[in-house]
Amino acid sequence: MILSWIILGLAAAVVAAFVFALRRDSIVSRPGILPPDEQATVADVESLVKAGRKIDAIRQYREIHHCSLVEAKDAIENYSH
Repeated sequence: MILSWIILGLAAAVVAAFVFALRRDSIVSRPGILPPDEQATVADVESLVKAGRKIDAIRQYREIHHCSLVEAKDAIENYSH
């Protein structure tokens, strides 16, 4: 009986994680939050930094400048200071 509750709990956790990931992806991909792929500009990066979305800003910066993660992170840190 206990094993069935453990399995049920694990299945519920997996479903919850999947739903959370789908919701997060749908929020980020809404129009107006991120520019379309391959169309990001420096102004988009700056607005993401101002909005507190540093991870998205780093992604967009890397897309524009074709640089490493460390270089993009350092650049975004300099934007926010």
